[in-house]
Amino acid sequence: MSNAQVLDLVDLRPYRPRLDEHFPVYRDLVDHLAAFDDTHLHPDDPTSHVLAACAGYAYAETASTLLDPDLPRGINAVSAAMTRLGLPGCRCRIIAEQVDAMLIRSTAFVVQSADARVVIVAYRGTEPSDLINWGTDLDVHSRERTRVRLAGTAVDDLHAGFHRNVRATAFEVLRTLRRAMAGRSIYDTDGDGDGDGDASLRAGAAGTTRAGGAGRRRGASARPPALYLTGHSLGGAMAVILGLRIMADPVYAELRRALRAVYTFGQPMIGGDGTAAAYAAVVDPAPIARFVYRQDPVPHLPPATVGRYRHIGREWRYGGGWTDTTGRPVGQMLSTLGFAGALAAFPLGQVRPLGRLFPYTISDHFPHYYIDALAAAGVCEFGDDELSAGPDGRRRPPR
Repeated sequence: MSNAQVLDLVDLRPYRPRLDEHFPVYRDLVDHLAAFDDTHLHPDDPTSHVLAACAGYAYAETASTLLDPDLPRGINAVSAAMTRLGLPGCRCRIIAEQVDAMLIRSTAFVVQSADARVVIVAYRGTEPSDLINWGTDLDVHSRERTRVRLAGTAVDDLHAGFHRNVRATAFEVLRTLRRAMAGRSIYDTDGDGDGDGDASLRAGAAGTTRAGGAGRRRGASARPPALYLTGHSLGGAMAVILGLRIMADPVYAELRRALRAVYTFGQPMIGGDGTAAAYAAVVDPAPIARFVYRQDPVPHLPPATVGRYRHIGREWRYGGGWTDTTGRPVGQMLSTLGFAGALAAFPLGQVRPLGRLFPYTISDHFPHYYIDALAAAGVCEFGDDELSAGPDGRRRPPR
């Protein structure tokens, strides 16, 4: 478990002004994410783009070698991405657990805005070169069926490998969120375990330092921070499982009040009819928004040969534009042969007509395709890149 220090906009702007009309990407991002009025419906375009980027960069190594070597160790790609997008001075706590023999590879990034009004939990997905991660995905049924209680119902069809990975780091993720709900810095362990959580944030938001200080402690009558859960692939499945636990268990009432939505990208199915029924039984559930890009095979997993699985939440599918397909969500592929075909389609897919002959292609699962497809015209998550110019070559107006 490690912490990253904070980045300011100036750290990411060599040779350029700290601020201009297109950097950071979303100038009022904290206010947008922290909105609590009922008219703020999910999903929305900026939030989808920001959380897709957060989920995508969660695959990066925890320490960046591209930044100034004089910066404190621990700066990571998630911190840099969120700073560019509009959360300068954000704190990022990295929580990881690895137990190879039990197929556990669990990594969560907890991001907290400088003023502590927004908190994002992004789970890392399946790493392509990691056989343990692939084993997690394949470990659908443990020898002893996974049984959890959701909304008062015992559920035994939750994906065992996904659930095990969530449990491995849940205690530390929840401890970190408890600090955030109290308005404390997620780096501040003072007061943990003493029952009162009175340690306060040590400096004003305008005075955020690289050591991770932050604004004042939230007052008892203030609104809780806005909490978002996200992830790509396996990370999306883990985000949904944590979200279900928060929504369904009264002990997490504080987190449920803070939870704005769960956004996932290229997420596999997490359970069957029992899991879906448990979600349907949740009173006032937080929105679950699932995004599926073109012929991405992963949302069609697990295959039907391992049992009946289905998606929960609302679905948006991309085929040149995003369409609400909640009424006809993607279904299971018939067998693992479909996934083998998706792998074969990758090299052939470089010749466009050939790639579209396959029902699935693994290249459509890449997180950067989701990020690009969810960005508004003329918007790039790097902010100052030439891709930030619109099709007519003009910079987009400030947002």
